[in-house]
Amino acid sequence: MLSIGLFIKDDELNLVSLNQGLRTTQLAGYEILPVPEAKGAERDEAILYHCDRFFKTHSGGKDNLFLALPRDKVLMQPVYLPLAAEENLRAALGYEMDRLTPFSADAVYYDYYILKRFPVKNQVFLMLVAVKKEVVDYYLALLKRIGVRPRGIEITATALFNVYTSEQNGADKLFQMDWLPQISIPDSLRKKMPALLAGKTPARAAQEEQADSPIDVLVAYMNARCEINLVSDGMLFYSRSLPIPASVNAAPAAQPATLPLRDLQQEVQRGMLSIPEHKDQDRPIRFFLSGREIGDTALEESGDQEPLDVCVMRDFPITAAASVDQQKLPLLAIPLSLALKGLRRAPIDLNLIPAALRPKKKRSKKKIAALLIASFIIVLSIALFVQNIMTTRAQIAALDAELSGLKVQAQAVEAMQKEIDAIEKARNDIQQIKDLASSKLLILEDLTRIIPDDSWLTDFEFNADDKKITLSGYSTSASKLIPILEESKQFTNVKFTSPITKGAGVKENFKIEMTLELAKK
Repeated sequence: MLSIGLFIKDDELNLVSLNQGLRTTQLAGYEILPVPEAKGAERDEAILYHCDRFFKTHSGGKDNLFLALPRDKVLMQPVYLPLAAEENLRAALGYEMDRLTPFSADAVYYDYYILKRFPVKNQVFLMLVAVKKEVVDYYLALLKRIGVRPRGIEITATALFNVYTSEQNGADKLFQMDWLPQISIPDSLRKKMPALLAGKTPARAAQEEQADSPIDVLVAYMNARCEINLVSDGMLFYSRSLPIPASVNAAPAAQPATLPLRDLQQEVQRGMLSIPEHKDQDRPIRFFLSGREIGDTALEESGDQEPLDVCVMRDFPITAAASVDQQKLPLLAIPLSLALKGLRRAPIDLNLIPAALRPKKKRSKKKIAALLIASFIIVLSIALFVQNIMTTRAQIAALDAELSGLKVQAQAVEAMQKEIDAIEKARNDIQQIKDLASSKLLILEDLTRIIPDDSWLTDFEFNADDKKITLSGYSTSASKLIPILEESKQFTNVKFTSPITKGAGVKENFKIEMTLELAKK
């Protein structure tokens, strides 16, 4: 996906094209071209010629074009409004426009961004940005002649803040300055600005030890003016464009002039007063330069002043080819920020083009292709998932059928096992009967052998389950039978179950119970 940033200066045209890859944003191309300073048809034709040629080279980005207006072309007004008005701030600002600015709402295009909310005071603090309609209409009409409609027009202050914020992951993370030692810088400048050429200075080390976060000053040189933007606590609170004195502005083109240090410091101190609830006037200050190369007269300072903490904005979140002149990147800070706005969300999304005049955002072919591929992958995944479910269900059904067959076989096996158990039980019962009959004969044989001849049996009972034997009969001396039976190894627990009674003659009736010892084997 391509995006183009366009910044039209009084004497120069800056164009940048960025290409968004899968992981990185690549610098597709850039142009720094001179244009006539005098306004008129000649200047317009030169601008259109260069823009049209650039757009044809980077044809995929002309529908994703963003412009920036110089700070001196717009009005920035801090405004306090009730929190209740936040639901419809645009309408509230339009209603108050003639009170807040010298213009009526019908004469300007405007937008805003919120600076801070104060719930205790029930207020919202915001920055109103307004520009005369003819300024924006001029650029819209100019680019319409070559069939181009920009998606957004913002101001240089917010563009600088957006690209600054993209690199500020922490309060102490500064832009890289490794290219500065490679530049041929005069010795006088080296003495005046050692912070540009060295690592931490004593002043910077002392600032880092302070509890308060520093105030960052974004400085841009353009159109013989110096733009100053104050950033505090991650928000752009103050912006002003100052003319460079004529005596300084007369510097050679190779060494573009900058604002003297005394004027810059005074303006920074004045701007700090616009920061709400700002009390510490001694907060450390860091300067970030862009828009111009640094000349010998840059940031003049008196001998009793400490060196400034200064760095040059060049380490942007893009990938540039090795052939790109790194010294040109600080000059392209604003158009780079504009092009980045077409590829990612900006911290301050300011747009001075009315909503009715903005073109509809066209979908990127790459995004459409990526969406189609993602949709295809999702549909394919769902199809595979459904197929997997169907296959699993079919496997479960096959297993259920197989299990049903196994259940029938298991039932048949169980029936056979029951039949086998019944046969085994019958066999055991028959064997037990055989063993019992055999045991009874052996017992009777043993009893016949050991019982004396003067004794005889009338009853013989044998309980196979308990192995109990009950004897009844007559004897001339029934009491002698107990020790005789106990001497046998086959009987235990021999005892009378009833008293001995006298029978006919000298015979005694007896009833004896005993346990078969074979039951314990």
